Amino acid sequence: MKLTKNLIATALIVVSSMMFCGCQSNTVDFKYKAKAGTVKEYKLTETNKLLSQKANSKEDAQLEQSINVIISEETKSITDKGERNIEISMSDATMSRTVDGKTQEMPIPQMSEQKIKFKMTDKGVITEKDGTEVTDVSNDSDSIISIKFDDKPTTKGESWETKIEKTIPSSPFTTDKVNIVKKYTFEGYEKYKNKSLAKITEKTVTTVDKEFKNPNAKDKDKAPEIPKMTSESKGDTIGTILFDVNQGCVVKAERTSKITTTITIDQSKMKDLSEEQKKNPITKQEMTNESTMKYELIDNDSANSNDKAKEEKKSEYKKEDKKEDKK
Repeated sequence: MKLTKNLIATALIVVSSMMFCGCQSNTVDFKYKAKAGTVKEYKLTETNKLLSQKANSKEDAQLEQSINVIISEETKSITDKGERNIEISMSDATMSRTVDGKTQEMPIPQMSEQKIKFKMTDKGVITEKDGTEVTDVSNDSDSIISIKFDDKPTTKGESWETKIEKTIPSSPFTTDKVNIVKKYTFEGYEKYKNKSLAKITEKTVTTVDKEFKNPNAKDKDKAPEIPKMTSESKGDTIGTILFDVNQGCVVKAERTSKITTTITIDQSKMKDLSEEQKKNPITKQEMTNESTMKYELIDNDSANSNDKAKEEKKSEYKKEDKKEDKK
């Protein structure tokens, strides 16, 4: 009899474990699942701190700037291939800027009026942006909003990478060589607001080499001598994303990055240099940008319930006022 009870208890434990594992599988086929007509709102806060060191000087200049904005993500329709036509709109955009200890806050109407339309697969690959096809060369859209998931299901502890390598003209006189490697890892599950969400960590390494060209280089007779300028940026980013596997959407994400840019001005091959310039023909200026980005889904159900509670409270106050009037 005792053996039978033990077997039953063991069976119940096994069954309950299987049920729990079914809810939180260690292998997940990550996909976006928003249906046509779905609207999700996110609160985005980004803070940037720029530290600039003057050339050949120990003096530093600091600038701190933060942006707050509400992002609305609407899935307009879904194509036969399963791609989602998404429209991003922004509202309530404000900026806070601190320079030399003085802080100024201001709205950003041009950001609030901005809309972005793109087409994305359920794996987070953007194929079209604002009506233009996105190619491997032009694709720089891998972000918190659209994480590119692995093509195959991912098991806890496994990682996948996305790479961006391209050379693009950033202005009429500069060309950027961009190299970005992002590594995502499925860490398991984390409880957040009574939900068990998949936790994904991100590590990114970014390098950008910028080349400057003489705007008058074609006309050698009129072209003034200018120094050779190069710019090199290197940085690392770490982040954490909480993803709702059942709903197929990002719920919360945080990302911190630090990018250092070194600008080199080389006058060594120029003519008619002063004695001081000959002593120091190469100068360097270093700038470090530290940024933090927080991105969180607004709980509309909670917001609606709060609004309802406020309305009920107002109704109660009105009833009390009427009673007082009668007295």
